[in-house]
Amino acid sequence: MTVRLRSSAYPWTFVESLIAGARSRAMFADVQKYVMFIGQPRSGTSLIGSLLNAHRNMWVAQELNALNYLRRGYGRNQLYWLLYMRDRDFNKRGRQWTGYDYEVAGQWQGRYEKLTVIGDKKAGLSSEQFGRQPELLTRLQDIVQVPIRMLHVIRNPFNVITTIHRKRRNTSLEQAADMFFGRTRTNWGLMQDHPEMILTMHLEQLIASPEKHLKQMCGFLDVPADEDYISACSELLFEKPRQSQTDVKWSKSMVDSVTDRIQEFPFLAGYDFLEAPSSNQAAA
Repeated sequence: MTVRLRSSAYPWTFVESLIAGARSRAMFADVQKYVMFIGQPRSGTSLIGSLLNAHRNMWVAQELNALNYLRRGYGRNQLYWLLYMRDRDFNKRGRQWTGYDYEVAGQWQGRYEKLTVIGDKKAGLSSEQFGRQPELLTRLQDIVQVPIRMLHVIRNPFNVITTIHRKRRNTSLEQAADMFFGRTRTNWGLMQDHPEMILTMHLEQLIASPEKHLKQMCGFLDVPADEDYISACSELLFEKPRQSQTDVKWSKSMVDSVTDRIQEFPFLAGYDFLEAPSSNQAAA
């Protein structure tokens, strides 16, 4: 299902958001945090973005690609209004994305009680843009004028690499692995340079212990972890992430190569071809 996207390159988008953003500025008066995602495509970020959006104090757009608007000179109220409209359109279309239903029953998707957190869900491309233009983070901070918080969502690297290979035409497993580890290196640099900004979340651990990790995210974003919210979000989580790497033939040399590269990054410790790290490993 297609969700309306107002192109950052279209002049009317700039004018429309300038006017509408100024008129809507009171809506954003209570915003205290800007949240975004870094990581990889196909890692569960759409799921987690929708869980955040179900909270009464949060509004998280589904893949606006806010950094692209930032690069074209959009201001705070323009950006916030575009995020608001992007998710409003997504909600009107039933919160369907890549074959999944991300509606959290009985919660606040498409509305809010008091808006204190706003942001965008665009993980892989955000990491790529930070890799090419590290100064974008400083520019984003100057524009949003509130603390930035990043959710770094991790899924089994073999699963992600396989999905990139299958979804991107003419992309080999070797090329998909290079893409994966290029973004991973950028994410690792951000984690070292801005540890206070980043919460790393293993998708497998969120699904195994939803209450613990949902409360952790709420604490990270300074919003209350209401019991009805935690319960409703837990019901949406899948029993276990699908292991798509088994759909593609991996050579032993390719498995060994990716396994070796995983060792370079502490936050990937414990992942192998079919297994995710235990709770203790993920917390280490």
